[in-house]
Amino acid sequence: MKTKIQREARTIRETSANWESNSESGDVISTEISVHYYSPTVAMLKAQRIEAQRRYEQDPTAIVWVSEELEPMLHSLTGLPDGIDVPSPITIDWLDAQDIRNLTALRDAINQDMTAGKTQPAK
Repeated sequence: MKTKIQREARTIRETSANWESNSESGDVISTEISVHYYSPTVAMLKAQRIEAQRRYEQDPTAIVWVSEELEPMLHSLTGLPDGIDVPSPITIDWLDAQDIRNLTALRDAINQDMTAGKTQPAK
């Protein structure tokens, strides 16, 4: 008798974002990277809404960190400049150690890719 393995169906989508880092001379350089993210399901969006409401009721002034928002969404990042190693799976600790502008660029790229008015299709 075969055992069926239950797996959550998760679609991985791809978009791109600019990642800023410093060159050896100290100049800021921008690299276009590939962002692979899990496409949200209705159930995931409902759970996020419930969690946001719970957090607000506990502490209306609590901060939701970008790393906490991105961690469950990110599958992988490719094309990062040399010397930047990304763990698999991507962790909150790793995200917390990154420049906030890079995290914001990742979040904005994902949000733009998921909206109907996106300017470029997912690859």
